[in-house]
Amino acid sequence: MFDSLRFILLGGRGDAAVLDKPKKAQSDHDGLVTVQGKRRAIILVASGLDTFSKTKYAQLRKISQDAGIPILVIGTVGIYAAAMGNRLSRTEQDRLKQAEAQLNTLAVESGGALYPYAAEGDLPKLFERINAMIRAQYNLSFNPGDTTDGQPHKIVVKVDANGDGVYEDKTLVIQARQIYNAATK
Repeated sequence: MFDSLRFILLGGRGDAAVLDKPKKAQSDHDGLVTVQGKRRAIILVASGLDTFSKTKYAQLRKISQDAGIPILVIGTVGIYAAAMGNRLSRTEQDRLKQAEAQLNTLAVESGGALYPYAAEGDLPKLFERINAMIRAQYNLSFNPGDTTDGQPHKIVVKVDANGDGVYEDKTLVIQARQIYNAATK
């Protein structure tokens, strides 16, 4: 899963599409970070369990923080745990909790969100919520200045919708990228 997200965000060399009958076995792909557009997002349906990626979780966190593309996750841990019932060992339960926590961190730090999928009837509602979030998305940018310390910096977004000097933190849901990683000299 980590390698797949890295590939989607940054691009790289991958297997050529089988249906295109390519002349080469592999082709180069640009990542989503190179795509220009008003609305970009990744919708990831996953448990969060990563089995054999070369990309480490810490590397993927930094890549997703730097990409500026929200990752909207439909987490399947709940539906899996419900199907397994009491057959999950304590170790397996802990592993699933850790996987879901990692998905949540990736989602929140990228400006996205985690949508837990716990029952079969939840899927249409989850897609409606994701669709509404994407349609209501605003793009803001900022200039970090000459910061070249190579350190992560926290981003805080506050909204005063009516200009009364009071932030609407309790009435608005603000999903924004939370970390800016400064370049190094």
